[in-house]
Amino acid sequence: MSKILIPLQITININLMRRLIFILVMFFISLNSFATGQVPDYIIYKGDTLRLLTNPLESYFKVHNLKFRDLSSVGNFSTACWRGYVAYFEIKEGNLYVVDVCGEENYRDEKGKYQSKNINVMDSIFPNQKEYLLKEFSGILRIPIGKKTNYVHMGYASDYEGYNFIEVEQGKVLNEKFLSNEEYNLLKEAQYKGYIKTDEFKDTVSKLIEKSESEDTNFDFYEEFLYMFFEPSLSSQNGKLDFGGLK
Repeated sequence: MSKILIPLQITININLMRRLIFILVMFFISLNSFATGQVPDYIIYKGDTLRLLTNPLESYFKVHNLKFRDLSSVGNFSTACWRGYVAYFEIKEGNLYVVDVCGEENYRDEKGKYQSKNINVMDSIFPNQKEYLLKEFSGILRIPIGKKTNYVHMGYASDYEGYNFIEVEQGKVLNEKFLSNEEYNLLKEAQYKGYIKTDEFKDTVSKLIEKSESEDTNFDFYEEFLYMFFEPSLSSQNGKLDFGGLK
């Protein structure tokens, strides 16, 4: 890999990038969607309700082989919210809980204009439970802090002044750490250099090349493209690709 730029800047063929995003959606992600900026989930963290640039509830659906749309008749499956819901979480006594799930219902008002309203669908996902310990989730929660410094119209790829990271294993909090945007990108770059040497990365690139039917088989391009979806680890050197922002 020649270099990683921070913040990442890629000079690429736009049509190829769109094709690759479509392929990621179709073959690596559960929902058939195109990438755009996504509505976040929320987390109650130290008394504040904050945006969450991670979608932990997706792990519950994956583990139990479920889909949100099969459990609830209410959902907002728009380009800005492909998962169809907004979930609310809370960390209590070192554990990650789901405390609310909302879908969006569209209707016409008395003047015939289309309106929307949020509908609580927690009971459709977790019947008769006010909260649910999300033991199915292991990974990093990324909470943006401060102002947005760079907008990227793709998933949760926009940059903020900093982030609070919370590392979770089977619903239990292991580690918490604040990183500035610069520190985050330095950590991400360092771990990504190791990740691109793994068989997992090479297998992902091979699948993308095969499915894209592109003549461009330059690994440097794919390394820079997939960097946007790489999430570093706080407690080890083993980060991973995370396409959650596309869901």
